Amino acid sequence: MGKKALAEKAEFDKAVGLTNSISGSFLAALKFILAIILLPLVFGVSKGFLLKIVRQPGYIRNNFIAAAGIYLLIHLFVYPPRIIYDLGQRVIGKIFNFFVPLRRIMYYCLPFYSVLFFALFFIFKAMFGYSDIAGYFIFLVSFSSVMHLLITAVYLKEESSHALKGDYFFFLVIVYLAGIVLLSGFLSVMTDDFSFTYPIDYGYKFFTDTLSSVWRQFFVVR
Repeated sequence: MGKKALAEKAEFDKAVGLTNSISGSFLAALKFILAIILLPLVFGVSKGFLLKIVRQPGYIRNNFIAAAGIYLLIHLFVYPPRIIYDLGQRVIGKIFNFFVPLRRIMYYCLPFYSVLFFALFFIFKAMFGYSDIAGYFIFLVSFSSVMHLLITAVYLKEESSHALKGDYFFFLVIVYLAGIVLLSGFLSVMTDDFSFTYPIDYGYKFFTDTLSSVWRQFFVVR
């Protein structure tokens, strides 16, 4: 996948006119700065999401947290399942093969297995009932979402060639935020009282409040 990902990146760069010249370095630095600016949004959205998770019933909260923890242990101490990740994301790549820039974005931002388990949830719900399968599918969606984020981070880091790693940090922030939004959407449908908008609203407020505080601290004359 490494060679394939690098080839796709080269094709993407060509499509949008990027080079390894001074303009490319400038864009990398700009992306790094944007990633830093977006950190309060990342923190706020994450906190809003976790606040909703901990308020869920035990079978939802425990399955979600257990899945994230189990995958993290597998990734760190056993082996990152890149082959499984690659198989799923190739499907995403083929679906959006008609437009190279969109294909690259969706390849990294749309987790195939999370979408698959979300779709299967409705089939099994109709067959067995919500109470019998909800916890299992919450576990699968959480497990596959964490897998997607961590392996995507590995590939993005391997692709990044600039010293500041601007591409890496910027795209990682975008992938993370897209993942939280997607997870919020899934959980709002799969559970009774998970609010899709709460993490977004909480994150946006935290982001704007933080930027306002920084602006007043450094630029407002008292």
